[in-house]
Amino acid sequence: MTKASGKYKDMKFETWGPQDTTDCDDYTFEVSEKPSGKKSRAYQSEHVFEWQSLKGFLEYIGDLGKDDTVGESPYVGWNIKNPAVGIAAGKVKASKEIEFCDYMWLWWENLRFEYKGWEMSAVDHLRLAIPNNDFYTDELQLLWSGANTVKQSLWQRNVKYQIRAEDTMESYLAGKVEGKRRYDVNDAINVLRDLMFAVRYMKAPSVKRVMFTQADRIYKRLNEFEEMFVKKGKIADHNKDVYVKLDLGTEWQKWCKQSYVVANTKQKAFLEKWITRIKTEYLGDEEDESAGGAESSGSEDGESSGDESGGSDAGSGGGTELNEKIRERVQALVDAYEEYKKTPWTDPFNWD
Repeated sequence: MTKASGKYKDMKFETWGPQDTTDCDDYTFEVSEKPSGKKSRAYQSEHVFEWQSLKGFLEYIGDLGKDDTVGESPYVGWNIKNPAVGIAAGKVKASKEIEFCDYMWLWWENLRFEYKGWEMSAVDHLRLAIPNNDFYTDELQLLWSGANTVKQSLWQRNVKYQIRAEDTMESYLAGKVEGKRRYDVNDAINVLRDLMFAVRYMKAPSVKRVMFTQADRIYKRLNEFEEMFVKKGKIADHNKDVYVKLDLGTEWQKWCKQSYVVANTKQKAFLEKWITRIKTEYLGDEEDESAGGAESSGSEDGESSGDESGGSDAGSGGGTELNEKIRERVQALVDAYEEYKKTPWTDPFNWD
């Protein structure tokens, strides 16, 4: 598809989404050239490997914003003889030793050098390893917007980032009203559908290759820059002592692999919890279905629960019809989930 608007307007992308964009129960998800440019707003350009993962790694090694999920930096307590010589007064304090974050700032933020035609800091050169306006634009993809939003949350290691908060999912099932908008089970189903889309996208061999290529590019730059710093030796007005390698590339590999484990665990638990919950509430078990059909999923006193299951006013005599439509959506979700589980999402970071 050629993007019709936005940052990458008029660029042609490999496009991922459902075959029928008008059918909320279409669980086909693959490369498609069917959508016209007019429908490109339903898709978002995306990097494949998440920029937030690199940002999270840099925060992690600096021991910033940690929590029980991210864990403690391997460089906690690290220090070395201070190599700074009269630069940025107040930034690197005059002391015999320098701590990890100041050491990183001195070499990875303060020192600028030319690489691939650009002069900037090492951290900025790492950032440009991920597709952008100037490099690797051929790796950018167009992804169904709902799937892209969910995908971003999967790669956030910090526990405050969730696919959807439990309270939010509960509010969907409870029919929460905000202004003129009433949420319902359809909103919960859409989240689950988008999550399966996001993971199926990352399961695709071509996407897995791109994701690894981008992560490996960062790994190679981490190693390359550390070797370069060592070879530079003593730099006038910068350092009196030779750079000491931190083995950041090895830590990056560990970070990527653990991030996959967290993301995979997160998506499996979320799908299992909420699909099981919705299936139980709207389909019941086989005995319930055979005993009461569509109406058996109503309230305990036998009244129609159209408002609760459908999330809207069914109108006079419309409760059973609405309930049946919801049951059909739930059944489509359950069937898609059973098929989805047959092909597990495996680690894309194969450095072994």
